[in-house]
Amino acid sequence: MEHTVRAARLGDYDELGELTAAAYLDDGLLMRGRDSPYLDVLRDVAHRAAHGEVVVAVDSDDRVLGGVTFVPGPGPFADLAIDGEAEFRTLAVAPAGRGSGVGATLVQECIDRARALGRRRLVLSTQSTMYAAQRIYQRAGFTRAPGRDWSPVPGLMLMAYELDLESARRPSVTASSSAVRWGRRRVGPGRVWLQSMTAATLAGAIEPYLPDETTTSSSSLARRHGVEATRRRRAACRSERAPGRCTS
Repeated sequence: MEHTVRAARLGDYDELGELTAAAYLDDGLLMRGRDSPYLDVLRDVAHRAAHGEVVVAVDSDDRVLGGVTFVPGPGPFADLAIDGEAEFRTLAVAPAGRGSGVGATLVQECIDRARALGRRRLVLSTQSTMYAAQRIYQRAGFTRAPGRDWSPVPGLMLMAYELDLESARRPSVTASSSAVRWGRRRVGPGRVWLQSMTAATLAGAIEPYLPDETTTSSSSLARRHGVEATRRRRAACRSERAPGRCTS
């Protein structure tokens, strides 16, 4: 399903609140069901917006398919985040948006926001029965942090996950004889391969992610790549005893 992500608007609050409450109820995540006092918390999007950044995914008709609250750092709405960390909470997707990448898109939005703020890690809490959500987190690179598990109420233990943004921000790069290939990056529910990029294009793309002492300019990388290719061509020509063709 085609969808886009944007900041939640005041007119979205009621719809997102009901969507979130329904998701928790339908998935059996509330110990007391419809009598749970946490339902009021789930419906109170205005409170989340006052202490975090509420983001929604909408379809082509601007109907809300899901939402999440991004918490940029420690504060009244952060359960786990400490200095240098961001967090997200209350990820919920409507039935119409499930299985179409909406949840993954919202998680990626939180990752992008945390990275833009220069955070070292992105953290979250989840219930042990939130299997679909945990698959999204694991595909996005999150790993379990059992030492940070915690219990908000007796009888309920929340599992902690974290994503190391400092290691995740460095792309995986390998060189070949004709091009340099960018490692696989997961975007939403699918995978995108960026292959056969020229050395100059790749160098320009990765420079912002490299530490100062290893940064290589696009021109020097392209020049070195060209020199190596020329040497190989000339060696091949000499081995074929055709020196007249070894001019470039």
